[in-house]
Amino acid sequence: MVGGDLSVGYTTVSASNSGVTVPSGASMVVITAGSASADFALTLPASPTSGQLLFIRNLAPYAATYSDGTGSNSSDVALGGGALYAGSPAGAAGWIKVF
Repeated sequence: MVGGDLSVGYTTVSASNSGVTVPSGASMVVITAGSASADFALTLPASPTSGQLLFIRNLAPYAATYSDGTGSNSSDVALGGGALYAGSPAGAAGWIKVF
């Protein structure tokens, strides 16, 4: 059995053609429809800690696309879908999509 507290930073953000930025400290994010009229970029916090978890739920009518900037780690969060990201291990860049 593991003891301890679970701290959840829940937030909502609105989709727009200029993209969505997830605020630092959030662990659960819901993307709402907003003003987006096409797929949009998803920017995650710049410096996750190793093993940090971040759940994204996309309720916008378009997909959100994340890229870590290296070209080796990109993924989509489909419209109506969700994704779980984990902070990369030390020495690696960005976030890794778990599912």
